[in-house]
Amino acid sequence: SKTNEVPDFAAAKLAAEMMPDRVLHPQGWARTLWDALAAVVIGVQAFYVPATVGFELRTDSAVSVALHTFMSVFFSLDMWLNFRTGFSWKGQVCLNVVRIRRAYLRGWFGLDLVASVPWFALEIYLDGGGVSVSSLFRLVCLVRLVRVSRMVGKAQDSIEAEVVGFILSLFKLISVLVLIAHWVACAWWKMGMVDVRNDHMGWMREFLAADEDFMYLGQHAAESSIRELPFLTKYVAAMSYAVPMISSKPVPAVNQSERVFTMTVMLFSAILLGIVVGNITSVIRLFGEHKQEFRKLLKQSLLFLNHNSVDPALQSRIRCYVENHLDVEMEVRARNKLLDMLSTSRSLQQELHYALLFPCLKSNPWFTDVGVDWLTMARVCCQCKTEFLGPGDTLFNTGDVADSSYFLRRGLVHVRYTSPPVEKPGVIAVYSSSLRNKNGKIARSVGGHSAAVEPANFFQGAGLFVEKLRGAVATSVMFSDIVQLPSQALSATLSGNMGLMLHFMQVKCAFAVALGLATQVDEALAMFEDDESMYLDPISKEPFLIMTLRDGNDSLFRTLVRRCPVGAVDMTCPDSVQTPLLLAVKNGDESAVELLLKARASIREGK
Repeated sequence: SKTNEVPDFAAAKLAAEMMPDRVLHPQGWARTLWDALAAVVIGVQAFYVPATVGFELRTDSAVSVALHTFMSVFFSLDMWLNFRTGFSWKGQVCLNVVRIRRAYLRGWFGLDLVASVPWFALEIYLDGGGVSVSSLFRLVCLVRLVRVSRMVGKAQDSIEAEVVGFILSLFKLISVLVLIAHWVACAWWKMGMVDVRNDHMGWMREFLAADEDFMYLGQHAAESSIRELPFLTKYVAAMSYAVPMISSKPVPAVNQSERVFTMTVMLFSAILLGIVVGNITSVIRLFGEHKQEFRKLLKQSLLFLNHNSVDPALQSRIRCYVENHLDVEMEVRARNKLLDMLSTSRSLQQELHYALLFPCLKSNPWFTDVGVDWLTMARVCCQCKTEFLGPGDTLFNTGDVADSSYFLRRGLVHVRYTSPPVEKPGVIAVYSSSLRNKNGKIARSVGGHSAAVEPANFFQGAGLFVEKLRGAVATSVMFSDIVQLPSQALSATLSGNMGLMLHFMQVKCAFAVALGLATQVDEALAMFEDDESMYLDPISKEPFLIMTLRDGNDSLFRTLVRRCPVGAVDMTCPDSVQTPLLLAVKNGDESAVELLLKARASIREGK
């Protein structure tokens, strides 16, 4: 129903956080690990159970009892976990316990219940460990292989390395052939034992008479003598018939039941081999298909470089650049296609942008200090731009308008300041770059006024709040993935939330005061002119009036006094009682004293 649909990103995140206790997310790490273990157990079961039925292995041996007991306990626990694991429903993950139980009871519960019954115990009790009709019920467990197929498909989708995905695809196809050959061998041996037990002529008696390793038993060997043969000997004998059968090659069938069986297997195998060979061909063809055109162009480019006697070192750099450019191009194309597919779901687009970019954006502590909510943060992430740069590429130059901040996801960027950067405590130290220490100095210098920016760091943070001309050059040292967040996009996104907008304007005003940008101070104060918090640095808590008096910025001081409310005129630093008026008197600044007195500044010391 409509009431159960997640309307937006915030609601989805809220639902995730309100997930009931002891309910597992189907894509969570705990469920993924359990499924991986289940795939191994199901694989062992798919080989072992048909072998016990086909080769009539006794179920009362210590090893058999231990293995069957472990499987029964494991899959009983798995059934319990299935009652506590969410599932995909109408494009969403359902974590409602009642719906989970209902869906499981209507789906796999019946087969899981039959497959989890300890049939081996019933056989031991009724038949003393022999084989009976009850053993056939254990073959129901083979339906769990469908689950393994889904697990492998999920693993293939999540693997980034193309070679690993190719190997996994081939392994899955080969495993299918080996498993079917194993099942055919088990069934073929079972048919032979039935003929021996009923004293009928069949492939087993012909085989015993013709094979020199079994001639000592004789063509009319007793059933007990055959059962006492080593398992490996019997298994190899059965597989020598099974492999030709699934290869659609004729095998000697003695009686009518064997002929029907071999014809059925050969027909089925012809279809199966066609599918498997087609899939293998498709996997090999798709492996590296997208690089074929690239390799052709790269070869032509290298021939051109060689023909023009280009330096080998330069050729090597060009080749490295082009190869990495291909990987970047593939990533951009995949991301754009994914966003196109999600174009009808705004909430999923927001969640995807949040998942991709927020881990990078949170390197700027402003986003965590002011407590930006999920939905707003997701909208901010949607406004970001991604740039991919190669070695030597320039991100920005001196004199460019600084109207955005940058966040480095991958690679390495070298920032060289062409003029000494402003180094002050407060917002300059905290929000301008993660390269600065608490006093605002460049802490990761690589010589002079230069710094190396590593992944999970931000730089040029002032451009997120104020516009000015850049005094630095940023160059990519290696292939770098950089996220750019424009200031206008951030302010437009925050405009609907007055609380966040106030925090934004406080930092904007603090940057403008620290950098001496009087016009932008006016712009910041225009919206919240009467709010006293707009007149002090949100980090250092130093009043702007004292900062401008100390720096001797008369024009900026006049702008602040003109707009300053009465309560903000007498603000003091946290560790001082000196008001702006007392500081102006101490400095002998008569014009500042006159302006402060007109603004009704107190002549007493601050608190």
